[in-house]
Amino acid sequence: MRLLLLHTRHRAPGGEDRVVEAESALLRRAGHTVNVEVRVNPTGSATIAAFARAPWNSTAAREIAALVRATRPDVVHVHNTWFAMSPAVLPAVRATGTPIVMTLHNYRLICADHTLFRDGAICLDCVGRGPWRGVQHRCYGESAARSAVAAATISMGRRRGAWDAVDRFVAPSDVVRNVHIDAGIAPERIVMKPHFTDDPGPRHGMPSASREVLLVARLAPGKGVASALRAWADSGIAARTGCTLHVLGEGPLRADLERDRPQGVVFDGWVDAAALRDRMLGARAMLFASEWLEPFGLTLIEALAAGLPVVGSNIGETPRIVADGGAIGPPERLADALTALADGAALDAMSAAGRARWAGHYAPTVALDALEALYRDLV
Repeated sequence: MRLLLLHTRHRAPGGEDRVVEAESALLRRAGHTVNVEVRVNPTGSATIAAFARAPWNSTAAREIAALVRATRPDVVHVHNTWFAMSPAVLPAVRATGTPIVMTLHNYRLICADHTLFRDGAICLDCVGRGPWRGVQHRCYGESAARSAVAAATISMGRRRGAWDAVDRFVAPSDVVRNVHIDAGIAPERIVMKPHFTDDPGPRHGMPSASREVLLVARLAPGKGVASALRAWADSGIAARTGCTLHVLGEGPLRADLERDRPQGVVFDGWVDAAALRDRMLGARAMLFASEWLEPFGLTLIEALAAGLPVVGSNIGETPRIVADGGAIGPPERLADALTALADGAALDAMSAAGRARWAGHYAPTVALDALEALYRDLV
């Protein structure tokens, strides 16, 4: 099968970029011909002009249509059009007669800031109502002007039928699927397909033998890092177990978080994928305290694959992803969930359950079967 993947890369590498790279590699290994067209949002003086074209970039639409005619894919799989491509590329692809699949990595079709998170809480004000409240609240970049461009992109995409050009939307979780149904997309147009992660290999030892707990997150609002550190202090788990919480990540909140860190917390900064995989294979557990409606959370399935128990809050899809592979509870009782770190035998049992959960739901073979079935249904 010939496939064309379209993606606009984020300035700060994130989960969407990793999904595009992983899926394209998976499909190539299976023998498919895969072309990946990646655009990069400009920086510096070129940003203003490009951002102004975000609602409808006719130049990008013509270029992508020409690429489709030249490569003649059986299916075009769209990941992110914000903002260098714009929604204009979707009708342009549709005009070539090529089926379109689009992965819903976030809430970009609904929310000006794409997160459904505002003022420290989940916000559903624009779901099913239109994006313009986001301008009033300066949701994108804390700027009314930038928020207006983001809202105009959503509104124009709807008005010009960009989303109608998509044959199938792919939701990585029930949470994402349900929010988009509430926003007006017909249920039969949305296919549920979780993300996947490769096998990291055998563990270095049982979780109970380690005293290292990991928190892997961008240090930014919505990720719950401050709440996690408070829960760590309130639980007293460091004194009870001798465990140390290692925060892996960077972001705008690092200086404040590090200054106020409780005892037993170390900030290790950003680590690359290989180093993270190695740390997961040797750690006792992973703390996951995201406060927004996390569309999926790749680190969750990476932990399951590594046999690493997950301790965290039950917002969004986390409980369904983790299942018996961790200890999940209400965010206001995260300190209680952390007491699970004191029970080595229970952690080892979670490790085995999490690994089985990964193999049955989030392994490459499972993802490949789902992708191929999705594409075959359209050609």
